[in-house]
Amino acid sequence: MEALFAKGGWVSILILIVSFINLGLFIRVRTFLPVLKRKLLFRLQGNDHDGNNDRQNADLKLILEDPDEFFMREFFVPESMIAWIRNLAGIATMLGLLGTVIGISVAFEEMKNAGTVSLEIFSEGIRLALNTTIEGLCVAIPSVLGFQYLKTILHKTEIELKSAVDNGVSNPIRATE
Repeated sequence: MEALFAKGGWVSILILIVSFINLGLFIRVRTFLPVLKRKLLFRLQGNDHDGNNDRQNADLKLILEDPDEFFMREFFVPESMIAWIRNLAGIATMLGLLGTVIGISVAFEEMKNAGTVSLEIFSEGIRLALNTTIEGLCVAIPSVLGFQYLKTILHKTEIELKSAVDNGVSNPIRATE
């Protein structure tokens, strides 16, 4: 693995950085959504921090009046992080292709410097160039799968919250379990 990244140069390092960012975003969103769901259910119950139910619930009024606005506001942060996962998957693919183009250019330069057309020189250059494409795809494919998975979890959370409101929010936690 070390040789694979060493041969790809700075492009491989950028792809590695993109992979760590995507992994971090995935973990953050996956752990954030259950916390957000519990927080929203608690707020929709209308309780304050002491468990009192004395105030009028502005969140419940908003979700009943304009559910799209409510969910757009509440899910903005996780949706933004999920969108970045998709964007970085595309960037990883493009970085892999950039590495391939650079590698092919270097292979032609080496043949020019050698003064001869040699299949050995060219094939080694192409092999090294394709490593960055492989690396980029190895980051992009799981990123796209993670993006789709998180979008599904986010949609499921929204449906569960809407169901809790429709069933009455007196005990919404029990309504979604």
